[in-house]
Amino acid sequence: MKFFLLAAFIIISFNNKVEANCNITISSDTTQGSLDCADDQTMTVNEGVTWAGTVKKMIDVEDDDGFTLNNNGTIDGTNFSMLFFSDTANSSIVNNGTINGIAEVIIINGTRGDFSITNTGTISSENHAAISSYESVVSGNVTLNNSGLITGNGVSGSQTTHNPVWIGLINLGHCSSESHEAHCTGNDDADGTGSHTVINTGRIEQEGRGAFALRFNNRVNNTITTSGTIYGGPEQAWTVDGSGSSRRIGMDIMVIKCDDTPHWDSCGPSGSGKTTINIEKGAQFRNGIDFNGTKGEIVIGAEINRDLEIRIFDYVQEHADNLTITNNSEHEVTLTEQVLTFSNGDNNVWGNITPSRAVEAASKRTKNHSGKGDEALGDVAEYYNAGIDGILIIKGERLEVSQNNRKFRSENTLTKFRNFYNAANNIGYNSQRCSTLDENRDDEDLKDCNTGFVKMFNSFQERNHVYEGRNFGGVGMNSPIFLNDSLVSNTFFGYSRQNNNFEDRTSTDNDNFTFGIKNSYQNAGFEASLTPLVGLSLQRNEDFDTDKSQTIRKTFLSEFAGINAKISNNFEQDENNFFTLGFESSFSAQRYPEYISQFTDGELKVKESFDQLLSGTIEAAYTNILPQNDILGKIYLGGSGFKNYNKKIGVSARGFNSDVKNNGNETSSGYHAGVSLLKKSKNFNFEIDFRYEDQEGLIDKIASLTLNRRF
Repeated sequence: MKFFLLAAFIIISFNNKVEANCNITISSDTTQGSLDCADDQTMTVNEGVTWAGTVKKMIDVEDDDGFTLNNNGTIDGTNFSMLFFSDTANSSIVNNGTINGIAEVIIINGTRGDFSITNTGTISSENHAAISSYESVVSGNVTLNNSGLITGNGVSGSQTTHNPVWIGLINLGHCSSESHEAHCTGNDDADGTGSHTVINTGRIEQEGRGAFALRFNNRVNNTITTSGTIYGGPEQAWTVDGSGSSRRIGMDIMVIKCDDTPHWDSCGPSGSGKTTINIEKGAQFRNGIDFNGTKGEIVIGAEINRDLEIRIFDYVQEHADNLTITNNSEHEVTLTEQVLTFSNGDNNVWGNITPSRAVEAASKRTKNHSGKGDEALGDVAEYYNAGIDGILIIKGERLEVSQNNRKFRSENTLTKFRNFYNAANNIGYNSQRCSTLDENRDDEDLKDCNTGFVKMFNSFQERNHVYEGRNFGGVGMNSPIFLNDSLVSNTFFGYSRQNNNFEDRTSTDNDNFTFGIKNSYQNAGFEASLTPLVGLSLQRNEDFDTDKSQTIRKTFLSEFAGINAKISNNFEQDENNFFTLGFESSFSAQRYPEYISQFTDGELKVKESFDQLLSGTIEAAYTNILPQNDILGKIYLGGSGFKNYNKKIGVSARGFNSDVKNNGNETSSGYHAGVSLLKKSKNFNFEIDFRYEDQEGLIDKIASLTLNRRF
């Protein structure tokens, strides 16, 4: 009896396997033996927690369904088949932490239903097989969604006793009832139903040795969508036994062809599955894609912005082109037949080359082997020359320039015009007296109403999280030309400096010179003015390539013109207090010529365009005069709106349409408020004005100073 008890103890200790409830949360560091899990259980490893193990099958899910592993911490194993799923369905792994093992880290063997792996963290193998189905998926959809890192070192060159499906980083493959894998042999459910889907926005990299990153067979359809990195193992100077090659290399993606030749049939006598590879913006490859004569489609995404050259092996077999290229972009895409080589210049007609154990005799064969690829019975390498190779070239490099200096150009143009119009429409001293045109008033009083003046302004613009701007300058108004008692004209000259710095690292900077004529009519409290102006602008635009962080500055001349009409009426309470109601409208236009900036990534062409702006303002003001102190005070409040008739700014970036459309920016409205103070002295009149304006998020703060002097 003691002997049997001792034997039982030894067996239990040796297996180190616990019939366990896996419906648990691991919340502190632990070292645990193998856990035999059951249906519909969920295991969670908390963040900051390490679960370490030295045994095989730290998690053992065999003939159980609906198991879920949520890892937010670290799972670290030093033995093979660390997370082992066999004959399971509807199970899943969600990894937000780190899963690391010595080899064969996640095994999904004989899966007979859906299985998913979602990785936002790190899954790594210190040697081979970070994730492998051993080409033994019976049925169901296998999905890998990776936004993190999956990496492995691969099997060393001397290890030729391994099946090649283990050797690389990730292997996903369905089997058939004629496969030699135990779950598949004679299993009628292994009928080729299901699929493999890999969605990669992260990094999948076979690091150390020349083995594959992603491997499939063509038993079922495979779909890979990548905007991340997929790197097969690096080229190695290593003699592959029996192949006659002195080097080996791992493909980024490879597809093994199911075949009915004895000893080559890891996935059965035939395969009709299609492998679709969706290449999206940001995708990177290193060694190439080996289709091995299977059906394939490469889909070029619309947003690709890099030139790509991808080596394609065996896309034609026996003069049958099995590969379709679907180009959803505007880029030029070509696939050109070419003899591909290793880095030393030797031809590589096989594509993926990996070591493997010698093929077993049929009578002794108990494991899957490699699919079509072993050239002879005794080879210890996997390589296959199905036919024609070539280079897929995607001319996808885009010139990616920031566009805010054009998107908000019209409102910057309007700011410039408004400052000129406001300066020309100076209120002047005793303006309410100028509207009565009293017959008893002498010429000196009349000149005091319409004297020449200099008005300086300084304004600051801000659109939150878009740009900050400044516009400063002045207008010099000449003494009036009296056409009659009611009609006066003044010529004026103006200058302003305007700069806008955008958060997207673009900018505009310009010097503006203008000449205009203000024509005023005044009668019995009513005043009207019509002010046309023309001008020339020296423009300096800075454009920014967001990809290469390159700035190009261009200088050019631009012409502008506008006309402003204003009417107002004073409602006098007494000689020192009056209320004014006014309306102002303007139409302004500026021509921006075509210019070209040559960036490293290509040519930016901004086509000739015209900003055409219609604006209207209504304003109410109250004015109070303190005659004993010769001081005038005014407060005002108004609303405004404007319409931009320029529908778009034509832009071509490296030959691609990058037009800036004004959809949603054609019209806007806003409000303003301000206060003015004026002081009369013996020879000068001084006026200071503070104004605040909000035009649908564009904040404009203006301070202006007016100096009236009888010249």
